[in-house]
Amino acid sequence: MARFYRDGRRWCIRLGEDEHSLVADRVLSLDASGRTGSITMDPGDRSDPALRYPLEYPLEDLLFRHVMADYAALLVHACGVSWRDQGYLFVGSSGAGKSTTARLWRAAGATILNDDRIVMEAGGDGVLIHPTPWFGEHPEVGGGATPLRTIYLLRQGDAVSFEPLRPAAAAALVLAKSFPPLWDAERMDRTLATLGRVCQRVPCGWLTIPRDMRAVEWVQAQESR
Repeated sequence: MARFYRDGRRWCIRLGEDEHSLVADRVLSLDASGRTGSITMDPGDRSDPALRYPLEYPLEDLLFRHVMADYAALLVHACGVSWRDQGYLFVGSSGAGKSTTARLWRAAGATILNDDRIVMEAGGDGVLIHPTPWFGEHPEVGGGATPLRTIYLLRQGDAVSFEPLRPAAAAALVLAKSFPPLWDAERMDRTLATLGRVCQRVPCGWLTIPRDMRAVEWVQAQESR
């Protein structure tokens, strides 16, 4: 369990606490910018505390979300694909078909940036998607930053269909499938602004997918026009 709170101008994240204990195994203290700080650790039962990774889950994940807001970026629950130097984001909860999508696109020759978590960045020159180390079922992920062309929100069905969404509706749906810094109002404002810019720039819609190559072929045909 993690608990966030302000101590003056500093941010603190305490990990390991629950309703029965006030003892934390790690405490991260950040300055007002959220970019510099220190970690205090309880060695616990470790004979050699130096062997412990200070940012082990969930601290690494939480810190990553915290910092991304300062770079006009957001961590999204999605499969990211690079095909013909363009990026496609397939957004969905667990079980929506992200890993199946990754497998099918890999078979079609695409590069899979990640099959579970992708960084989406709204830069001055456009929107980019980036790989992350937190993969789902397929560890064969990688690649580099790729311009984002389309956002597809996944739902399963027997035939391929597409339903375009207005930017505001798309932003709300993508936010629900992302990992924003909910504990920080200022960074949430930045994150929402980032997401709004993304959905204004990039076409978004519901993509109904069967569990075969038809969805890949449909997207490729649409994007090749």
